[in-house]
Amino acid sequence: MLNRTVSRRRFLVVGAAAAVGVAALDGVALLGSSPGNRKPLNWASPRGSLDVVDDYPLWVATKLGYFAGQGLDLSISAGPAQADSGLSQVLDGLADVGFPSPGLLASTVDRGLPLQSFFQLCAGPVFGFAVRSGSAISQVAQLAGGSVAVASKSWTELVEPLLVEAGIGPRAVRVLVAGKDWLASTGSGRTEASLAWSGLEGSPSAHGLRFLLGERWSTLPANSYVARASALADANRRKELTAFTRAVVMGLEFARASPAAAAQIVYELAPGLADSTSPALAVRAVSRMAGVYEAGRQRGQPWGVHEKKRWAAFLRIQEELGRTKRLRPEDVYTNALIRAANDIDFLRVQSDALAYPLDRGFRAAQGA
Repeated sequence: MLNRTVSRRRFLVVGAAAAVGVAALDGVALLGSSPGNRKPLNWASPRGSLDVVDDYPLWVATKLGYFAGQGLDLSISAGPAQADSGLSQVLDGLADVGFPSPGLLASTVDRGLPLQSFFQLCAGPVFGFAVRSGSAISQVAQLAGGSVAVASKSWTELVEPLLVEAGIGPRAVRVLVAGKDWLASTGSGRTEASLAWSGLEGSPSAHGLRFLLGERWSTLPANSYVARASALADANRRKELTAFTRAVVMGLEFARASPAAAAQIVYELAPGLADSTSPALAVRAVSRMAGVYEAGRQRGQPWGVHEKKRWAAFLRIQEELGRTKRLRPEDVYTNALIRAANDIDFLRVQSDALAYPLDRGFRAAQGA
């Protein structure tokens, strides 16, 4: 666990020098912001690792003191490698917040397990497919009769809704479980495509691949922050989760003002990331993920809102696939925390971002 969990204490040690001169925004704290009064909160990754840029709002908000200003001590856990690890830890009380795919959330709720989404981080579709650069495939419908590589069998739940939305019956495509090197299956020609998402585009593992990402053609929802329904119903726990969302919004706004600064923070602090990518690729990946997270803002929505039309369409597909019975959007999410989450000093956070000192590599990447 020492190698898989990063606590706020480590952030304070690693990031103290870089944070000099940057004003952390305390905002209107929902909880006590002095060290002795901060509430511990654990976020669990669904990936079994932390070496991705996708979680940049959490790294930024911790480095800049936004969580501390909201009265929280956040720990970020990689969790076990199983696809449902984040939700399992939330259900078991080992984590307070998970970050599952919508299919996993819906099937869990359908089984009667008490979970609910409270912040739609991915406001646009994340998942799609990667094909070889020279492939003639330009639309998802062309995958009919072919094969798609995934890392684990559970990822089939991510693939099938995309195929149905594109008008393909799930049985018309063969899904190949290829392990951690699933992208290489497509690069070598073993499969026509691989499951992919925005944060992978431009990464070394995606070399020689071209992406057909859902943000360009899909209207389905993607991953969101999830907690136990009992925590959302309890007044004190609800305050903690609201404080969490507010700090996340600060992290999102920070990256919106300076993707390079956000990329530098996650590059320095996400375990293993610096070993697998470069500053230029990190900036590019953060910018790509920011486009997904900001999709709702581009449609005039506040940060984190769940859009009923998108969720209703997704739940109809889940029912068609036989993965759930009839679920209503309100069975799987709540927008009750969104108004308070967006009650921040936007100008102050933007100022933090623009004043953040960039290393040479990230200054060069910013101007590229």
